[in-house]
Amino acid sequence: MSKTTKTPVFFIATKTHKEPVVVNFYTKTGKMVSFDAVQKVKTKEGVHFFEKSSKR
Repeated sequence: MSKTTKTPVFFIATKTHKEPVVVNFYTKTGKMVSFDAVQKVKTKEGVHFFEKSSKR
């Protein structure tokens, strides 16, 4: 049984005048993560975002 680690991701939301908000997700090392590869986990402290594991 292998242990999986969750990689935390952070988001940057940008908005320019009269343009919609653009949200991009990044890992701590600066690697960009696609929106489809982000898993949202609700905890007592709030919402945390993690990169989905590629292994299933």
